[in-house]
Amino acid sequence: MDAEHPLERDVTEPYILVPAPPAADLTTCDREPIHTPGSIQPHGAMIVLDARDLRVTHISANLPTRLLGRPAPEALDNSIVLAAQTALHEDGHSLSRIHAAPRTPELPYSEMVVHHLDGRIYAEFETPVSDHDEAGAVAGVQAIIQALRRTRSRQELCDVAVRELKSLTGFDRVMAYRFDPAGNGEVIAEACEPELEPFRGLHFPASDIPKQARQLYLRQRVRTIADVGYTPVPILTEAIRPGHAEVAALDMSLCHLRGLSPLHIEYLQNMGVGATLAISLIPDDALWGMLICHHRTPRRVSARVRALCDLIGQLMSFLIGEKGQNERLAERVVRARILDAIGERVNAAAAMPVQALLERPEEVLELLEADGALVQIGNQTQLFGRTPTLPQALTIAATMRARHGGEAAATNALGTIAPELGPLSGVAGGALVLPILHGPDDFIVWFRDQVAQTVTWGGNPEKPVESEAGRLTPRKSFAAWQSVVQGQCQPWKEVDLELAKDLRRLVTTAMLRNLETQTKLAGLRHYDALTGLPNRRLLEERLAARRADKDASPATMIFLDLDRFKTVNDSLGHAAGDDLLVQVANRLVESVASHHLVARIGGDEFVVLCENAPLAAGQEIAEAVIAAFRAPFQLAGRPYRLSTSVGVAQAGLGQPDHMLRSADSAMYAAKREGGNRAVTFDSSLHEAALQKLEIEQDLHQALERGEFEAHYQPLAALPSGEIVGFEALLRWRHPERGLVSPADFVPLAEETGLISPIGAQVLRQALCQVRAWREISGRGLFVSVNVSACQAARPDFPAEIAAALAEAGLPGEALLLEVTESIVAQSVAIGHLEAVRRTGVRIAIDDFGTGYSSLAYLQTLPVDELKIDKMFVSQLGRDTRSSTVTQALIQLAHALSLTVIAEGVEDERQWAELRSLGCDAAQGYWISRPVPVAQALALCGWRVRSDEGEDEAAQVSVKRRLPHSEPTPVSAAEMA
Repeated sequence: MDAEHPLERDVTEPYILVPAPPAADLTTCDREPIHTPGSIQPHGAMIVLDARDLRVTHISANLPTRLLGRPAPEALDNSIVLAAQTALHEDGHSLSRIHAAPRTPELPYSEMVVHHLDGRIYAEFETPVSDHDEAGAVAGVQAIIQALRRTRSRQELCDVAVRELKSLTGFDRVMAYRFDPAGNGEVIAEACEPELEPFRGLHFPASDIPKQARQLYLRQRVRTIADVGYTPVPILTEAIRPGHAEVAALDMSLCHLRGLSPLHIEYLQNMGVGATLAISLIPDDALWGMLICHHRTPRRVSARVRALCDLIGQLMSFLIGEKGQNERLAERVVRARILDAIGERVNAAAAMPVQALLERPEEVLELLEADGALVQIGNQTQLFGRTPTLPQALTIAATMRARHGGEAAATNALGTIAPELGPLSGVAGGALVLPILHGPDDFIVWFRDQVAQTVTWGGNPEKPVESEAGRLTPRKSFAAWQSVVQGQCQPWKEVDLELAKDLRRLVTTAMLRNLETQTKLAGLRHYDALTGLPNRRLLEERLAARRADKDASPATMIFLDLDRFKTVNDSLGHAAGDDLLVQVANRLVESVASHHLVARIGGDEFVVLCENAPLAAGQEIAEAVIAAFRAPFQLAGRPYRLSTSVGVAQAGLGQPDHMLRSADSAMYAAKREGGNRAVTFDSSLHEAALQKLEIEQDLHQALERGEFEAHYQPLAALPSGEIVGFEALLRWRHPERGLVSPADFVPLAEETGLISPIGAQVLRQALCQVRAWREISGRGLFVSVNVSACQAARPDFPAEIAAALAEAGLPGEALLLEVTESIVAQSVAIGHLEAVRRTGVRIAIDDFGTGYSSLAYLQTLPVDELKIDKMFVSQLGRDTRSSTVTQALIQLAHALSLTVIAEGVEDERQWAELRSLGCDAAQGYWISRPVPVAQALALCGWRVRSDEGEDEAAQVSVKRRLPHSEPTPVSAAEMA
């Protein structure tokens, strides 16, 4: 240790304090940057390294300043360097990642926890706690887990949790604290020493734990304050050199030693707290609440006990979600009987479903435990139960529908959504609105009476204390203080919204069935029941009339198919999909002249028949339609971007009915080109359609006959050149066509759903092959397999991967799954990849730089590796700009702790350039083209020779590349 305190030295020393936030009071605490305090708690020390070069960039002021600016291998013990390098390749922050630290005069600590965040590596050092709890805690954690699992409800779970956690940690008071939707909290369970005043049942305002703190608690699950009266230890960094930017604040979001907001410290001192431990409860990725431990005197918690608390918190989060779902299901079962009774009556009255709904209004109220309702469907409007007047009820409905669009929505306090509704709270405290998709003015609104609620707060939340300096500071008393809350109803629950949507489906189905019956009886069967547009029947009759009219004017057909519409149905449900189709229909009608025919012919397919319009005019209309889709639609109360693929075709002489088929073919061509575009039909598209049909039929037989096989292209590590793995590339050996290019059959396999069984077959082949190679070579080779977004989105995808690995007898690290950047649009697929990744399987983004290329998704997607597209590699060694861009991509990936593989290496100059830029691995024709299994075996133990930069010892072990690895002319199929 340096003899004198760093802060007392001459200001010319080459270090400065990291900026700390300005002092805050209660008027600004919701904007206080609590994640960058600029200091740590004094019972430990911290060193921060630059992840790129492992240089020491920051230290806590209780460490020697000479460490600053030095490379970690030179300044620190090897065990610290190794832990830092390990953290770079691990996923985020884990409380269980505890390393032994070398005790030295400069670092007198024996434990360290290391994590990485945003290009920095944080090493935090502590001395183990020598109290009673650690040995017993580790031994008893299994009993705690079993006790939690035996609980039957969320309340019982919290009661057991606080009791067990108090025993585990030895804290004086342990509370289960639950947030409401507004951010206010309530102590719903408590275990405390008998002499302490209980807090159970007390409410605390959202300002006590402001929004940015709740966001931080989502990221850092366990937090401790060992001594509320501590003296902060500042963080130091190197002094600013001339010409450099100012020193930035240090993000300490995941640091357990992170310093605290002075306001929070003052708050705890006012509460009489000496130490705290807080554990976040996060079911379904939302902050439900916390387990909060208070002690009257300072108390440290060991790193191992923190890890056990994290485990308990994660189990609690899972059980809260599971038991909450069970509780909702139990309540739903009781009320579902009412829904069944309504359904039977509505279905029995096929001709008058709305009248049947209104026949027993008390059931409509009982279904949602409401006091009154307004039903407006078709030409019928009816109020029943305790409601506002009809004009008031219509105003409430209009306000809520304007705010939430076509979605069911609820409010517990009408005055909070619009000031003009506040005076109505005397006749209705809250409301739930349910649009009926049958028409724009069809809806049901349920009302609940205002309920005056007495809330007991922990102190008067509206009475802060003004200090001598004029700052507003936290309240000093937490004695029970009651207030009466008015203007609110009994809160609506999630089950209320679910049952309302079920009722909508029931009523809408009955109405559509009735409409279909009525239109058939009236001979009006030419219109789509959902959108009100002309249907396929009317379109076909119009085309038949054109066929009979020899003097018919020119006509153009525009065929539209919505891009990725299935994602809406799969993720948000068919009701949301129906709502979107209605919006699409309305927008099409608005964007097309009234004399053109706009029809819905099925699913998400629409056509526009442009009569008296030559091809050029039809093309202009198609572009106008695509432009109309650029404005977002409204879905689930949020803007939703949707595009469409458009095919354009003109009627041939005497063959107007061929126009529909031709426009359909052109539309599929637009989809193959990526969608969100219009393609005009030509004869080659018809030939392509016929070929597509033939290939589709052959695909089914190919799967049965085992015609699919994998060719393998090796991946070589840089700079060593050692072959470390292979990419399995799908090939189809057709008995007549020969080797079919993946570009010709993979999109069709995805469209028909065959890609999943084909992919599963190739996956099993590849894993069995790499197992054999591992056994023969004695090396830990891996295989990479391409996976489409639709494959990854299948419900059984994680189980399929696990089964294939188990069948091959391989660990997860033997497999690398490659996905394209389009996966960002598939939230279900992302969830499945996260599950697969937890088994040790690595995930790579393929063709990086050619798609979304967003830094935001790189930080959130479950990704371990980036494969730089060959378009960047092809100009290396020839174009300095290409080298600069590639270097930036590599540095970006490394800053995010990602491994980089370069694709398309075709000559030694590119290889040498990638090596100098710090790329991790490469593949391409200069190393080897994709080869069958037999030839791939010969590559398993080889290294790529590079004549540049090899020392003599390395040259001895270098083997020559295979003759066939030189670039040679190959077919298009082989190059795919």
